[in-house]
Amino acid sequence: MRRQALGAGIARARERLADGDAELVIAHLDLSFLGDVRWPGSVTIGTAVKQIGNSSITLTQAVFQEERWVAEAEVIAVQIDAATRRARPLNAAARRALDALRFADP
Repeated sequence: MRRQALGAGIARARERLADGDAELVIAHLDLSFLGDVRWPGSVTIGTAVKQIGNSSITLTQAVFQEERWVAEAEVIAVQIDAATRRARPLNAAARRALDALRFADP
């Protein structure tokens, strides 16, 4: 599987977290490949919220293929207003939804 395709899949998993007409843009991305990702094939991407800021969220993502952990990513995404392209604070409803996806330390 091409690395660009895997990156696009990770991005699609994040897009579902945006608040209304806002967008999430990547401020930082740390992507590590832990094993061979085979093409053709499919992957499963798990996403959890690690930290919630004023207009940003830190996500941890794990990528699996055929029960094998093949990649991981840590992403800092900033919510921006789609029209002004400026940082937009997360509203209370978004915070509650993101908090439900928070990663629980063991």
